Amino acid sequence: MKNFHSHFVQMVLAGMLAATTVFAQESEENPAETVEETVTPQKPVKLYRPPREHRGFYFNASLGATYVGFNYKQSDYQYKHHYDYNNNDYSYSYERVVEEVYEFNDFAIPTLGLRFGRSFGNLVALFFELDFAMLIGEGKYSETSYERNFDNQYSVLGSSPQNLKEKNSKDDDAYGFYSFVGVGFTFYPFRNPHSVMNGAFFSIANGFAFFGEDINHNKENLHQTFEILDYEMQVEIGKDWWISDTWSVGLSIGYLYTFGASDDSENTFDSNVISFMFRVTRG
Repeated sequence: MKNFHSHFVQMVLAGMLAATTVFAQESEENPAETVEETVTPQKPVKLYRPPREHRGFYFNASLGATYVGFNYKQSDYQYKHHYDYNNNDYSYSYERVVEEVYEFNDFAIPTLGLRFGRSFGNLVALFFELDFAMLIGEGKYSETSYERNFDNQYSVLGSSPQNLKEKNSKDDDAYGFYSFVGVGFTFYPFRNPHSVMNGAFFSIANGFAFFGEDINHNKENLHQTFEILDYEMQVEIGKDWWISDTWSVGLSIGYLYTFGASDDSENTFDSNVISFMFRVTRG
C-alpha cells in the first residue's frame, strides 16, 4: 500500500511536469497576438452647396451703357462797403455776384461695375461695389455776373432790381470721369427654382460718387474744369438666368440719386445717372 501511494504521487508529478512542458512549447510556437487599433484620420466635412442657389462667395461683373447728367452751380460774392462813423459800423452799398454753372448730359460707353461679397440663404447678397466710366460728350459752361443793391438805411438787401452786368454761355466738347464706391445688398425674393420669376432681384447701395469734367473750348484754347465728390444712393432691378450650377447671366437697369447740396447752401449739385447693364454673377 505504501508503494502504491508513492507511485501515485510520482505519476501525478510527472503528469503535471509533462503538461507544463507541452503548454510552454505551444506558447512558444503560437505566441499571443497583439491587437493594434489603427486610427483613421477623419476627413474634414465638406459643406454641400445646393446647385443654382445664391450661397457663399458672391461676385458680379457688369458691362453696359450709362446716361450721365449733372448740373453744378457755384456762387461767389464780393461786397462794396464803407465805414459808417455815425453808427460805428460798416455800411454795405451793394454786392457783386458771380455764378458759374457746369453741365453735362450724355452717354458713357462703356461703363464697368464690380461687386464682391457673400450671399446667404438663397435670399440676399451683401457686397462692396466699384463702378467707373469715361465721359465723352457735350458740356456747357455759363458765367453770370450782376450787382445787387442794398437798402440805403439798413444793411440788408433791398428790393431794387438786379443789375445784370455780364453773361457768358459756351457749349463745347467735354471729357470726364465718373465713379461710384459703396456697399449694398441684392435681394432675391423668388426662391422657387421652377418659378418664371426665379432670378429676379433688386439692389440698394449707398456710397460716394465722383464726377469730373473738362470742357475744351477749342476756338479759345481754354479749358473749364471742375471736380466733386458727393454722397449717393443707387437702386437697381433686373433678372438673372442660371447657365450652370454656380454662374448666371442677366440684365439690369439702375438709377443713382444725389442727396442735397454739395458743400453749402450756395453751391448746389444735381445728378441723374441711369445705367443699362449686362451682368455675369457667381454665387
